[in-house]
Amino acid sequence: MVLTGRIKPEKGFEQAMEVAQLTQRKLILSGDVRASQEKYFYDIIQPKIKINPNLIHFFGFVNHSMMDSFFERGKLMLFPIQWEEPFGLVMVEAMATGTPVVAFARGAVPEVIKDGVTGLIVNPSDKDIRGNWLIKKTGIAGLCEAVEKIYAMPKAEYQQMRRNCRQHVEANFTVEKMVAGYEKVYQKVLEQP
Repeated sequence: MVLTGRIKPEKGFEQAMEVAQLTQRKLILSGDVRASQEKYFYDIIQPKIKINPNLIHFFGFVNHSMMDSFFERGKLMLFPIQWEEPFGLVMVEAMATGTPVVAFARGAVPEVIKDGVTGLIVNPSDKDIRGNWLIKKTGIAGLCEAVEKIYAMPKAEYQQMRRNCRQHVEANFTVEKMVAGYEKVYQKVLEQP
């Protein structure tokens, strides 16, 4: 499993480490620790990494080449966001390498991930149901179930999910597609009285 991003509570690093511990699946973390989040990192994140050195590996800030390598070798990207992520470029970056995403159904997640096709979406809690996803458990239990479901997939099914990820990105998130989409929005704005 892989999680990369700015090290801050909203990105779900604590939840990802909990999933790793509960499932006993190796977790690779990478991210930028900004000055405003140093206390959070050193008080909350780093001690949990030290407790589980064989399970949780932290690489700090990495370049795109190394991040792509993590994604390519990772079974999945875990994205347990704790806020309404407006887009989540890292999900697209993971899927571009063929890496399925397991994420909470917050923000743009249901618009970016195709449940059961390019990853698995999990409702954040029993009180926060945002869709009828394949995984029925919610919260951390749901993330754990989703992780185990991907690890248990037959090889051919998993390889198809990886291909689906790449195809989904090529069909929806290339530079050309994104620019065309922005141009349509700008045109609509310009056409309004």
